[in-house]
Amino acid sequence: FELHDESSLIRAMRSSTPAGGAMIVTAGKQGSWLSDSQGIWHFVPPAIPVVNPIGSGDAYAGGLAVGLWRKMSLIDACRLATACAAANAMTQNAGQINAGDIAKLLEKVEARQI
Repeated sequence: FELHDESSLIRAMRSSTPAGGAMIVTAGKQGSWLSDSQGIWHFVPPAIPVVNPIGSGDAYAGGLAVGLWRKMSLIDACRLATACAAANAMTQNAGQINAGDIAKLLEKVEARQI
């Protein structure tokens, strides 16, 4: 697939998401997209002062894993993952996430169904 814009991403996700499964695509400060049997969601992180984005993808994966381990819905786990990725980008060193930042950012993560 050639993904030139959000609409081409959405078409690709709709045609590639396995039946009964889910797919997540991350795109840094543009947020992430979730495709599952319920539809497609876009998770938009709040505007933050970016100090160092290195490790934010890993922070996203960690936040997603924690959310699923806590038995959150996939949508809420993606919201947590988005907050974790943003919190990571606010710190100098990769992987040094402040729990207080996550809590504040989580309230501001925009989750919209497409």
